[in-house]
Amino acid sequence: MIRYQPILILFVLFALVAGAGGCAMRQEVWDVEDRVKALESENERLRQTLSEIGGDDDISETTQAELRAFAATQQAEFYDMRTEMRRLTGMVEEVEYRIGRDVGMVRNEMAELSTGILSNARRIEAYERRLERMEAYLGMEAERRDPDSSGENEPADAETFEEMDEQALYSAAKGLFDDGEFDRALDGFEVFLERFPESRLADNARFWTGEVYFAEEWYERAIVEYQKVIDDYPEGNKVTGAYLKQGIAFHLLGEDDNALFVLRELVDRFPDHNEAQVARNRIKRIEQ
Repeated sequence: MIRYQPILILFVLFALVAGAGGCAMRQEVWDVEDRVKALESENERLRQTLSEIGGDDDISETTQAELRAFAATQQAEFYDMRTEMRRLTGMVEEVEYRIGRDVGMVRNEMAELSTGILSNARRIEAYERRLERMEAYLGMEAERRDPDSSGENEPADAETFEEMDEQALYSAAKGLFDDGEFDRALDGFEVFLERFPESRLADNARFWTGEVYFAEEWYERAIVEYQKVIDDYPEGNKVTGAYLKQGIAFHLLGEDDNALFVLRELVDRFPDHNEAQVARNRIKRIEQ
């Protein structure tokens, strides 16, 4: 997070400078308005004076002419003041528009940057989880694990899984999968298969185990889990799904020959299933 602080500082400075510029322009307009108000008061007093002396015979025509000339000059200055105020008001509005537009652009860019950062963080976490699973599968221990932890890093709900009955354990693991908590879901399915290997839900648990690895993009391990569904539960309701996802996993790994073999076997064995229709469409895409 620290590496992105300069960007945030620049954004704050930009907003402060923009705001200061707008305040300065506004102050200039307020100064002009004060001058115009003062001039209006002076003109009003002048008009009253001229009205009072207009019929006075003691004031020479020369003096009256000078007063009228002065009043005309004041009126001209008053007009100039009005013009300048309108000009400055227009400038302020334009500056405020540009500031608002530029700040909006910066905010959008910052939002995009934040979204990108979060997306990359999620991808990194997914790859880290995948790496941990691969290390465990290959019999290796992650170096960052404390050898003296004595199992302290095990999921907090491991004991809870052991205490649940068959249906509750399956439902809990499936709920975790639906919520995207793949690590905890995998732990739940593994405990389920250890405790209830003969359950009517065992094929489902094995299939969802493969789905966890598929979601984590560890397609090689997902293929193994799908094959266990096909081999161990040939009459189960997840066989067609296992064929389909196994074929897709092969395709995503670039092994199109294996993908076509699996998908064609699905179509041959279960031609009327919905998964078979999906497989046909996938075969066409791979063969193009």
